Amino acid sequence: MVCCAAFGCSNRSEKGYQMYGFPKDQECRKRWMAMVSRQNLQMTGSSNRQKLCHVHFEDDQFTSTKKGGKVKLRPDAVPTIFIHRPKPKRWKPPSVRVPPAPIQTTTDHTYYKKCKFDQIRALGQEKKKGIRWGKETIKKAIQIQFTAGSTVYKTLQQMQIPLPNIRTLQRRMQHVKLEPGVLGEVFEMLRLKAGGMSEMERECVLSLDEMSITPGVELHVGTGKLFGNIMLPDHEGQATHALVFMLAGVTTRWKQVVVYCTTIAAIPPKAQFTGPS
Repeated sequence: MVCCAAFGCSNRSEKGYQMYGFPKDQECRKRWMAMVSRQNLQMTGSSNRQKLCHVHFEDDQFTSTKKGGKVKLRPDAVPTIFIHRPKPKRWKPPSVRVPPAPIQTTTDHTYYKKCKFDQIRALGQEKKKGIRWGKETIKKAIQIQFTAGSTVYKTLQQMQIPLPNIRTLQRRMQHVKLEPGVLGEVFEMLRLKAGGMSEMERECVLSLDEMSITPGVELHVGTGKLFGNIMLPDHEGQATHALVFMLAGVTTRWKQVVVYCTTIAAIPPKAQFTGPS
């Protein structure tokens, strides 16, 4: 009857556990003693009376099977599985990385035929700063940005689609006439936007909003005109309110100012509802 010398282990040979004696080699024996970590474990000379059961060895510490089902330890085997030691982490080989598929080049120049000269020139430049964009490209870019929104527009730029920056479009939009009254150029932009919408998405309502403004007259440098006076007929003086007419989608979320004018309060203060007396 042989008992395992490991701390906390009660396995015995008569229970079917395979026992292995401490190695005679002094260096290998020291490694076994260090892993067992029992101060009262005594080893005298070349004595091989102390043994460890097979459960304290990793599977890769065994070599071949003898006759009768007994397993042989490797000459340099070291026990590593003990209740007072954490289970050793097994090293895993790095996974095989599959290289990305090469980019398939094409000789189809249909895309380039649809591009303007300034767009083709932009494709060959790493930085788009300083490119002189043509009117047709600017018009098409404004249509895309106005119809799809800034998020989609920036996504197209990230896909290396040759389009002007949004800041460039904003500078060009400064020349659009947005004087008080009916905004004719805005209706032209709405026509472009409606071209990519379905019949249901085109359904809209006309709404009116009144807002208070700070009275004052300012000179528009671009047009040389004064803004801030009352626009209603038979009225003079500085405006205190603005009337804004907007088109808003019924089935989809969109709205656009189409008319605005400066005036006095649409509802006179004396005519406002004051509640029951």
